[in-house]
Amino acid sequence: MISSGVLDLIVRKTEKAGDLRVGLDLLKRSVLRAEQEMRGSVLREDVILAYGDARLLHLKKALQGLSGEERAILLQVHQLAERGGGGLISGDLYGHLIEEEEIAYWIFMERLENLADPGLIDLRVRQAKGRTDVIVQRYSREEVEGICNRESGVLTA
Repeated sequence: MISSGVLDLIVRKTEKAGDLRVGLDLLKRSVLRAEQEMRGSVLREDVILAYGDARLLHLKKALQGLSGEERAILLQVHQLAERGGGGLISGDLYGHLIEEEEIAYWIFMERLENLADPGLIDLRVRQAKGRTDVIVQRYSREEVEGICNRESGVLTA
């Protein structure tokens, strides 16, 4: 049994994650926690404890589907956004990347889309002089780097 208040909490956590798969996994993990405690109903605490696991499981799966170049861009997004203190402009990231390797702008944008599709980042269009994409992080730098380091041995600066 899940009360309407607990179900609302699951919905809010799902909306915050921005991914229905996280919500489905959260529901499953919450029910399993209640069953392990031999309770017939799911409590708020079950949802709160299950949320971190469900959220990071999605991150782990999404990172596994990335190429090495895409992972490197994602890590740079987090490093540069942290230095800049907020949203990162795609053109600024591109300027930083071409200092390290030659990459066509359309390939760069394709890689950004590959990060946005599974929900690792958000690309928000801002009209300025032409089209400007603002890159918004969906996970913390520590979460991304931690999983990258454990899963593939990628070292970060």
